[in-house]
Amino acid sequence: MGEQEMMNEMMQDAMKAPPAPQATPSQGMLDTVKHNLNLQGVMDNVKHSKDKLFEAGLYAGIGFISGFLLKKYSTYVFVCVLLLVGLGVLQHLHVIDLVVNWDKVNELFGIQAATVTADSIVSLVWEWMKVNMVISISYLVGLFIGLKVG
Repeated sequence: MGEQEMMNEMMQDAMKAPPAPQATPSQGMLDTVKHNLNLQGVMDNVKHSKDKLFEAGLYAGIGFISGFLLKKYSTYVFVCVLLLVGLGVLQHLHVIDLVVNWDKVNELFGIQAATVTADSIVSLVWEWMKVNMVISISYLVGLFIGLKVG
């Protein structure tokens, strides 16, 4: 009989009315939207996205101009690079001696002397590109479009 009593109790519990919802002050639709919509947060997001879009457009424009000029004046750029490489080879072979007074250059531009290697420059550029991925990609897109147009 213990089973029968448990079944009866379960049936009675199931037939009981659910508890009445507690009364809360009703809010209108406009109040709900105002509560859920953080206006200051939205304005900050729009401002940040506007700044990012401006930076991306600026770098795309710079990339386009540099790609266009590189394609248009590629022979001059090639000659300048070849001249610099030639001067480096001649100095390495001790045919000429180029001396730059780096202390005076640093003093003139107000640069503090630092030891920089080729590996550190490459790693710094790579880190900068990872941090600024959007503007890096926009620059590269602008560069390729400039190379195509020029």
